[in-house]
Amino acid sequence: MASSTHFQTLTVAPLFQRPSTPVHYCQANSFPDNLAVIDELLLYWNLADTDRVLDELEEALLVSDFGPRITIKIVESLREDILSGKLKSGSEIKDALKKSVLDLLTTKGSNTELQLGFRKPAVIMIVGVNGGGKTTSLAGDTFRAAASDQLEIWAERTGCEIVVAEKENAKAASVLSQAVKRGKEEGFDVVLCDTSGRLHTNYSLMEELIACKKAVGKVIRGAPNEILLVLDGNTGLNMLPQAREFNEAFFPPSPSMLISCT
Repeated sequence: MASSTHFQTLTVAPLFQRPSTPVHYCQANSFPDNLAVIDELLLYWNLADTDRVLDELEEALLVSDFGPRITIKIVESLREDILSGKLKSGSEIKDALKKSVLDLLTTKGSNTELQLGFRKPAVIMIVGVNGGGKTTSLAGDTFRAAASDQLEIWAERTGCEIVVAEKENAKAASVLSQAVKRGKEEGFDVVLCDTSGRLHTNYSLMEELIACKKAVGKVIRGAPNEILLVLDGNTGLNMLPQAREFNEAFFPPSPSMLISCT
């Protein structure tokens, strides 16, 4: 949002549902330990040990869930710079490793700008598995058990309106539809649709999300303008199947999703 423009924003609070199957999380907590291994490897590095050190570095990166393609890219780049004489000490190798990782994390992918279109309101759906950080991404600070209450507080603080379910067993699609209708009738610029977590491997829960998308599309043709998938960075490579499943559910013909890692 441009700082010189005042936007009217309407937020939709999520409907929390207990998943019918247990939710399992994969957390890559080994990276700090492997950083210590890398420090030790590079502290006593010398040119004669290059192959051994890079092999162990490769193993440390793989264990830290960097994935084979990225790991090989980083290690081979370091090997090339070492053999060409660009890197002459362990500290230089460590700095080059840091730069490689930072470049990977900060390089923007294609089509990262939000496409909000010209019709009002622009509708943005926030989706993802349980505990991924969807409501936190919207509100900036959220306690899971009281997410709806906190969204109401943050909506008040930021001058946004909020739509919540009028009854306990209301369907998510009907609440989103109600919010988009209100946004259209009252001339809001943006409608942010928070959704409850849905495990990507649960067909019925994913179908509910698709129903939500169809519901807002009936109110405003072409809505939602964007569907943002929020991913927890601690899940490591498990993010990839999540992204694929959500992408295929919402965009079967031509995948196109903006992904946010928290």
